Order: sequence, then C-alpha cells, then structure tokens
Amino acid sequence: MNLLRNADFEDTLFVPAVTSADGFTVMRVPREWEGGALTSMSPMRWVNKVPVGAAGGRRVSGQRSYHMYCDDGTFTAWLYQRVVVRPGTPLAAGAQVFIEGVERAVARVGIDVSGGSHPYASSVIWSPWATALNKWTARAVSAVATGERATLFLYATQVAQADPNGVYWDSAYIDGTAGAVPNHVSLEVALRYNMRFRSGPGPNFPEIDRIPRDTTLVAVARTADALWVMTEYEQRTGWLAAQYCLFDGDIMRLPVAPGS
Repeated sequence: MNLLRNADFEDTLFVPAVTSADGFTVMRVPREWEGGALTSMSPMRWVNKVPVGAAGGRRVSGQRSYHMYCDDGTFTAWLYQRVVVRPGTPLAAGAQVFIEGVERAVARVGIDVSGGSHPYASSVIWSPWATALNKWTARAVSAVATGERATLFLYATQVAQADPNGVYWDSAYIDGTAGAVPNHVSLEVALRYNMRFRSGPGPNFPEIDRIPRDTTLVAVARTADALWVMTEYEQRTGWLAAQYCLFDGDIMRLPVAPGS
C-alpha cells in the first residue's frame, strides 16, 4: 500500500517552500509535499542557488511529473513527505528520476525511519545515487520504521553549471502498513509564513487571526471541493486554505460543512 499522497505529482496546486534571498526565485512544491534547498555563502554566485519548482512535461505516467531546475546556477534541493506508519513495520520506498544533461549531477531517495524533516539527519537511510543522464532511472530503498511517522526524501545535487540542468521526479512511493489515524485529521501549517485564519471558507471572508507556522490543529469539516477546512484556534472556529496545510490522513474523510 502506497502511503504517499499525490505520489505521482498529478495535483496542479503548488505551494511555496523556499524563496531566494533576493526574493526573485521561489521553489514551489506540490500540495501534500514539503521542500528545502541548500544555499551557499560561496563567492561564486552560481553555486547552490534556489531552484524553480514546477510541474514537469517529462513523465513516466500520468500527465505530469515534478521538475526542479536553475538556469543560471547549480542547486542542491529536496522534496519530502511524512506519512503515518505502524512502528516496527518494514518500509519500501522509491521514485523515478530523470537528470537532464548535466555531468556530475546525481540524485537519490531516502527514508527517515523516525519521521524527521531534514535530509542530513543520521536517521535517513539512502538509496544508491542515480547518475545516468537523459533517461528515467528507478531508485529504491528499504528500512524499518522506528516511530509513528516516516519520511520520504527525493534529493538532487550538482556541481557543474549547465543549461538545461533540470531534475524530474515521478512515481514516488512508500509501501508499508499505515498507522492509526485519529478520527479527525490533524493538520500542520506548511508555509514559512503565518496562516490566515478566516471566518468563512474563502479569501473574501474576514481574517480572524494569523496562526504561526508548525502549529498543529484538529480539522473537523471541509468544503465540498476540499479547498478549505474548518478548525478551532484559541477557542474560536474558523477556516484555513487546505493547500497550505499538511494532513496526517485523507482530507476527504472529513465531513462536508453544511452550506459550503
């Protein structure tokens, strides 16, 4: 059973994950995923720049893949997604990767068996590097979950500047036994900014408050189109835009709020 959500990157909604220091480049990631990028203090300004993240035209299956690229420099960047698992369950994970014509560019997949959010943690178990250029390559890794969450990382890095220098990801998976999911979906803010907490399900409703990043709340209902979720914050009921939230279960399990 693939525990990932939006594993084939078919969802067309993207959210910001990393913004360059000058504010001009934004690495966006597909909904349900998070992302990161390594930035360098090197005097060579083309080293480790923030890549663009977008839907990709190259694909293994479906209509799209995920594409990260930086036309004027190199990048080291990653996607990741955390899933709820049963502790002690065996996990098998992997993805397809396409490295676009850049020598000394490599990519790999990893599992953090403790459910962490940083690829340099010692708890991450990695696949061998993918080095083949201009073709799809499967990378896979297996591990045993040590906690109630596990994280899949899709990681790419390069040291030579070239154009094009894209890396495409498709057909990601974590196969394993899902852990117990609470009756209500808990959600975490996925943006680097504060979330707007609104009185109704839409951008035109008044803003009640702003909720800090990484706050965990319990969602109790959703709109029929699943674009907004109802929750409580500091004893007030309001709505959050679902595309900026991470869920520990399927949002469609939530009841539809009357009139939404």
